[in-house]
Amino acid sequence: MKKTLLLVAAALLLLPLAANAQGEWQRLKTGSVSFRVGYFYPSGGSDIWELNTYDFTYEVADFNHYIVGFEVNWFATRFITLGFGVDFYSRTVGSEYVDYVDQYGDSIFQEFSLKITPVTATVKFMPLGNGSPGYRGRRGSPIVPWVGGGVGVYPFTYEEYGEFIDFTDMTIFEGDFITEESAVAFGFHVAGGVVVPMGFDWDVFGEVRYAYVEGDLGDDFLGFEPIDLGGLSVFFGASYRF
Repeated sequence: MKKTLLLVAAALLLLPLAANAQGEWQRLKTGSVSFRVGYFYPSGGSDIWELNTYDFTYEVADFNHYIVGFEVNWFATRFITLGFGVDFYSRTVGSEYVDYVDQYGDSIFQEFSLKITPVTATVKFMPLGNGSPGYRGRRGSPIVPWVGGGVGVYPFTYEEYGEFIDFTDMTIFEGDFITEESAVAFGFHVAGGVVVPMGFDWDVFGEVRYAYVEGDLGDDFLGFEPIDLGGLSVFFGASYRF
């Protein structure tokens, strides 16, 4: 009888541990869906940026603006995560000629518009593990730094519209110059960030990314080199693990 009671007591003591281990295994996570909001800082390295910021009153920094997106992540291994994301950026800036006015002494106004929709794939190396509490039934790290990089396609639209000067005869005309509807650039990026797991299902994170991208402007911009679409993006967001 005494031996039986001891076995029962031991079983009762081990039951919570077994249940906890099983619970973690049932919470196995294979990936996450991330939603992010951030700020994009174009680098403005090509000749169309340089010429326009010389002739007109806007600056490259005027195109600094919000960028939003989402990403699906797959925990390929404990230390490698693959991310596939889509982001959305759009900015329109009003401007005028620096040194010229019309025949009435009024400013000559234009608007410049840039829209980019990066579709990217990123390999993330996480030296402390991916932090998913359910990954292979283990508890993850309380904070998860990572570094990585990847490639992407960048559908974009660049447009200039308003009043412009024809410097061959100094006349002013209404113009609308725009890239083709199918304009797509290709590029690559480097990135890094920190993920903070919030329980079994949610993370919060911060990310810094720098993209190197150039895109052909099309027939409306003959004589210009490809436009620099790259730059720095800073993101904050939340992820739901599944």
